[in-house]
Amino acid sequence: MADLGTTAPRGLRWQHAAGVRWRRSLGDVVVLGAGDPVVLNATAALLWESLAEPCDVEVLTARVASACQVSAEEVREEVADVVAELARSALVEAA
Repeated sequence: MADLGTTAPRGLRWQHAAGVRWRRSLGDVVVLGAGDPVVLNATAALLWESLAEPCDVEVLTARVASACQVSAEEVREEVADVVAELARSALVEAA
């Protein structure tokens, strides 16, 4: 596994980890992995749904920026942080 530090390395493509289940609930997403359930807010849910197919942080950043109507620069670090946290929680993995 890549050393994640606090943000996901750029250039890697990410996807849902094998065996992880999830369900949309009232605009949020509930993710069930090996640990406690994780509830993702609407913005993180958009990121999660984008990870149904392998994609990199730049693609995720563009999707979140477009949906939130902000520049990619405004959300790039936060997107990378969320992906890194999902990877540390074994909910996503490098493709």
